[in-house]
Amino acid sequence: GNCGGNGACGKCKVRIISGKVGEPTLVELGALTPGELKLGWRLACQQQVQGDITVELRGLKDAFDRKLDLQSVAAEVEIDAVEKLFVVMDPPAIGDQRADWERLQSCLHRDDQMPNPKVLESLPHILRRNNFRVTAVLLGGQFISVEGGDTTQRKFGLALDIGTTTVLGVLVDLNTGSAVTSSAATNSQNVFGADVISRITYTITEPEGLKKLQSKVLGTLNEIIVNLLGKAGLDKNEVYEATVVGNTTMSHLFMGIDPKSLSYSPFIPVYSGPVEAAAGELGLEIHPLARVHVLPNIAGYVGADTVGVMLATRIYEKEGYCLAIDIGTNGEVILAGEGRILTCSTAAGPAFEGAQIQNGMRAAEGAIEGVYIEDGEVRLDVIGNSPPSGICGSRLRPH
Repeated sequence: GNCGGNGACGKCKVRIISGKVGEPTLVELGALTPGELKLGWRLACQQQVQGDITVELRGLKDAFDRKLDLQSVAAEVEIDAVEKLFVVMDPPAIGDQRADWERLQSCLHRDDQMPNPKVLESLPHILRRNNFRVTAVLLGGQFISVEGGDTTQRKFGLALDIGTTTVLGVLVDLNTGSAVTSSAATNSQNVFGADVISRITYTITEPEGLKKLQSKVLGTLNEIIVNLLGKAGLDKNEVYEATVVGNTTMSHLFMGIDPKSLSYSPFIPVYSGPVEAAAGELGLEIHPLARVHVLPNIAGYVGADTVGVMLATRIYEKEGYCLAIDIGTNGEVILAGEGRILTCSTAAGPAFEGAQIQNGMRAAEGAIEGVYIEDGEVRLDVIGNSPPSGICGSRLRPH
């Protein structure tokens, strides 16, 4: 549920199909109607499972489609950090006994680097399997890989948006800067609460809580990566860069950095500048030496995702005053004008949908997501075209 299993929000309803559960608790009697109880609906967080049990979950429709639509409006960008160089070398001979690494360097006219052990591991096999015709991959001027044959047209990167509720990944062709395909998934950290405070609290109160939350989000990201690679027909070692954004808490949890100080005044993050790390160190399933860029945070509750909005919209180049609003689980507002940018944030999703709106609910089947007046008649847009059972945050926001 949105409250992280404390029984306060009543949003983790499940219907018991078979199996034994206890009598309804006082919390359930307050959160569920007699009709719901009669049909077998209970609050999952209040149950003690006493054996095999089968439950029905309310179908959720997260904002996958809306986020995936962003791929179509993304502008092409120039990317030059990854360099690929195809070389054809003379094989070793009695009169030419240079080591494999030195042979490669001399063909590239580069002798300024020490070899990376990871590159050396596979170098002799790749050279001989491909008759000494290979492609060297350099990231920021550093060798990270040697590939068989001419692979200069295959350079890929990732753009990853770690939302509190929904995680989005876009595969980018680094030769053209254009999006190839995209994929989204629910952030599996949601089992520890729908909002960032619930998740921070979990890292404080539970042993290994921070490690569990990091593992959850990495699992979601790697699920997305597998999906992207499958759709594009790529190997994970063909992805050499990733750029990651998320609110300040999500960025901390992604990197395994303790977010505790974000939960109390004056809400200070551990870091605010950009961070870089190797994918293998973080556990992202792309090339292990790929560079992962985490964009900078602005404040405790204005994060790298807001920086991403600024960069994508180029709001700092707009004439006059311009306002950008990002309404998600956390909501941010950006106001730009006269050479200044101001930002602020507040809870949005859980505040609207979780515990503070009497008929608030997630974007599930039956949620009202649109209300219109046409010819004096009220018309509703309901997710799943089913009878309305509540109202979700997208309808509560101002239009």
